[in-house]
Amino acid sequence: MRLLFIFLLSFLFLNCTRNEKQNDTDNRNLIIDYTTDIIKDTEELDNYETETLVLIQNIQNIQPQTPGFPSANDEYFIQSIDYNFIGVYLPIEYIDLLYSTRNHSISLQSTDGPYQYRSHDVLAVFEDRIFSDLMWHDRYAISAVEGDLFQFLYEDDENIIIDNNGHLYKKIGDEPAQYSEITRNYITNIVLSDLLNNHIDVILNNGVIVFPFLYTLLGENTFFISINETFVEKGFNLLFLSTTLQERILMGLIIENNEYQFYRLENISNEWPDYRITEHIFTYIIE
Repeated sequence: MRLLFIFLLSFLFLNCTRNEKQNDTDNRNLIIDYTTDIIKDTEELDNYETETLVLIQNIQNIQPQTPGFPSANDEYFIQSIDYNFIGVYLPIEYIDLLYSTRNHSISLQSTDGPYQYRSHDVLAVFEDRIFSDLMWHDRYAISAVEGDLFQFLYEDDENIIIDNNGHLYKKIGDEPAQYSEITRNYITNIVLSDLLNNHIDVILNNGVIVFPFLYTLLGENTFFISINETFVEKGFNLLFLSTTLQERILMGLIIENNEYQFYRLENISNEWPDYRITEHIFTYIIE
């Protein structure tokens, strides 16, 4: 009987140790996935002259160190989030401006202001913390002191968040870990609504768009949709970055009535902003 008791204790200990190791592995994989998305998206949108996908290789060598995620009970741990409100949110003011102007740059700049009072440009709401992305250039976690003051409302069949400064946000997607792709798709569907509805060969998926009519001009038809304009001349309806060419192409789009004007942007001086129009590429007219 004593031997049986010792055997059972040993079995339970080994089983608990195995479960703890599995939990550690799951947490590491979760952090690696999150870090991969940050690195991939940052390089695609922030560093226009770097071959982005190369950085995704050897991902197992990345140290799972993402500020504020996912250690429990830290300064970013928010307890009051209802499971139904997990998702991706944009400021309602920004959404309304985007619909009326079809211009991401104008809409983004108009909601700018002193950091302590301006709206967050996006809310990626997880089960116990919230992330944002200042001007789509600087990611950060929202502190628990601030996040605990957020209000989570369900009105007119929509999930609404009101932050501590009274700004309203509307839910646009369910997966906070893919907030960048979800937002880029959402914005592009509004900005390019006429083109997408009238040109069946223009394909939008996961923050990437295919313009078949540009291939003969550029040798490229697939572009990342960039919503980060930190280093770019302001005012474009939307920005696009080529995906396959060794010499990356950054394009700015200006929409005038039914004309879609595509321009090449390059880093031509040491003055701000870094990237400016260097040539007109193509005009697409919707009949």
